[in-house]
Amino acid sequence: MQIPYVTIETLKALKDILRRYPDAINEFLPFLGPKLTTEIIDVDGKVALCWILGKFGQCIEDAPYMLEKLIEDSKELQHAHLSSCLVEATFRLFFKRAPETKKVLAAIFQEVMTNCTDVHVKQRTIMLYRLLQTNVPLAK
Repeated sequence: MQIPYVTIETLKALKDILRRYPDAINEFLPFLGPKLTTEIIDVDGKVALCWILGKFGQCIEDAPYMLEKLIEDSKELQHAHLSSCLVEATFRLFFKRAPETKKVLAAIFQEVMTNCTDVHVKQRTIMLYRLLQTNVPLAK
């Protein structure tokens, strides 16, 4: 319908549906395209889309680029919940599609570590960054 509030509420409902029925993602793939990132103007809608992209990013062809667009559109990242969801979704997607997500992950780490005012989000981001840097050998 291309009405922003309808799209936002649909995404929020879709997130709840996919939490309960994750196998239903294939039914909704045609709906989850790059056009969504321009239609969503609400923080709750962006959070729902971030969760979907992080959880099902391996199925969504443009997931890394959609996350990149969401990060660019949310440069301020003053909303702690949105910042946290963007970091988490990008981090999750990195383990599913590393080559495409590496640049996006670096951008969100840089943005949150330098500009985020929420201490908890900032500390969690620094912890995730340090986890990726360590070369801890696995126990044998």
